[in-house]
Amino acid sequence: MLHSVFAAAELTKNMFENGEMVYKQGPLGGCTNLNKCELIKFTNLIPCTGCSYSILDAETMPKVNKAIKNLKQSIAFLPENSPYRLQVLMETQSIITAVNKAGYADLLEIKIE
Repeated sequence: MLHSVFAAAELTKNMFENGEMVYKQGPLGGCTNLNKCELIKFTNLIPCTGCSYSILDAETMPKVNKAIKNLKQSIAFLPENSPYRLQVLMETQSIITAVNKAGYADLLEIKIE
């Protein structure tokens, strides 16, 4: 087994060195996209949720919790039917869905009504 772990580590190292694999910080965790991100747009507040290149793990949960807190604070005084408020609520739900799917719901600090 040790040999297979070493072989996998060597393969991974070679992929990084050859530009076949990358890791970079994203807004809510890590990203393995080799190409320019096509998801970052003005209309998408948290682009990484649902992205197949996104790495969401326990270490990224403080960033996720901070993002949810900031989003909630940004809409606190907006009217119930504000388009921006509705968009933020949808984005927040997307984050929660991604966290649940990744198995880290117990690490969410803020629950959304």
